[in-house]
Amino acid sequence: MEFLRPQLHEGIVPSRTLESLSDGTPVEMAGLVVCRQRPGTAKGFVFLVLEDEFRLVDVVVKPNLHERHRSMVRAEPFVIVHGGCSAVSRR
Repeated sequence: MEFLRPQLHEGIVPSRTLESLSDGTPVEMAGLVVCRQRPGTAKGFVFLVLEDEFRLVDVVVKPNLHERHRSMVRAEPFVIVHGGCSAVSRR
């Protein structure tokens, strides 16, 4: 990420910025997908762990979003995610 960050647009925040954001703040973050989980008991939710140059971040993908972007959620090694920041998602 350190080498890719200069190529990303300025709205994409590093994970260390998440700590200073209020819950529900819209955020864009980029990272390497280090883990994907879709437990049978999760009612269609997918859980990703993204890593940038600072830390790991948990990402929850809602079922309708997973259905629309299934191949990206399941296979892309590097993603940019858009969503609301939540205190429970910070590691």
